[in-house]
Amino acid sequence: MSCGPRTVQRTTARLRAQGLVETHRLMMDEPWVVPTRADCGRAVRGFGFWTPRVGLLSHVGAVNDVRLHIQGRSPGSAWIPERILARDRKPVSTPDGVALTERQRVAIESS
Repeated sequence: MSCGPRTVQRTTARLRAQGLVETHRLMMDEPWVVPTRADCGRAVRGFGFWTPRVGLLSHVGAVNDVRLHIQGRSPGSAWIPERILARDRKPVSTPDGVALTERQRVAIESS
C-alpha cells in the first residue's frame, strides 16, 4: 500500500467498522484481512467466498509478495490472479498469477 503500519491499521479498522473486512490471526504475528461474505458478494462476481486456510497461508503470502514486488518495480503493470485464470481458461495447470508489464506477459508459479 506504500504507507506506514499506522495507516494500514487505521484503514483496516475503518473497513472493519463498515463491515467490509474481517481480520484473522491464523498464525502468530501474521494478521490476515479478508473481505466479508457480504462485501465479497457485492465486489467480486462469479467467485465463491474465500476462507483462509492455515495450510495455504505461506503460499498465498509468497504469491502476494511476488505481486507486490512486480507492481512496485513496474507501476504500470497488471496482475491476473489464479482465480481469474482458472475461471476464464480451464487448462490442466493454472499458474498462481500472470504479470503483465509493458514488455512482456509472465506466468508466476510459487512452490
